[in-house]
Amino acid sequence: MPTPFDRLAPPPTVYPPTQADQGAQVFYYYCMVCHGDRGQGLTPGFRSLLGVPDNNCWAHECHASNRIDGAFRLPRVVPAVIGKGALSGFKTGLNLYDFISTEMPYQAPGMLSQTQYWQLAAFLLRSNGYYLGALPLNAGPAQAIHLDAPPPSAGQDRTFGASVIAVTVLIVAAGAWWWLRRRKDA
Repeated sequence: MPTPFDRLAPPPTVYPPTQADQGAQVFYYYCMVCHGDRGQGLTPGFRSLLGVPDNNCWAHECHASNRIDGAFRLPRVVPAVIGKGALSGFKTGLNLYDFISTEMPYQAPGMLSQTQYWQLAAFLLRSNGYYLGALPLNAGPAQAIHLDAPPPSAGQDRTFGASVIAVTVLIVAAGAWWWLRRRKDA
């Protein structure tokens, strides 16, 4: 009998990992606790997955107004970072990176390495449907990703790729036919 999927388990590792795959790990360890296992935000549904007392962040002196020394006050609304419109507050991928690298995590802004912030930005962009291409995300490519426009659908990317492959195969086949024909006539 298959075991149920554990939504709070770390994301699977893949080899070789992409920058966005590495960002999934960063998200899991540093962002999930506030932004949810699916990037949905700190919703009641996500909080219900957490055990007591973690499912009520504001009632047990950890993030409430009566918090203990060293704790921080957690906002009541923690936004979604994955899903329709989640990145609409950012103009480009670079704006997203700039924000998360200076403002997140909430309790310790700037604590991650530059590499981890780029991995996280790549994960968030990919998770929201933005095609990253094969090159690592950095300032140049991130500036070119416009978040104020909807991401291309995966079907559009596949259609374009399939078209390029089909045209390439036709050109190679035509060239081979022409070469064989010419050789036969000689």
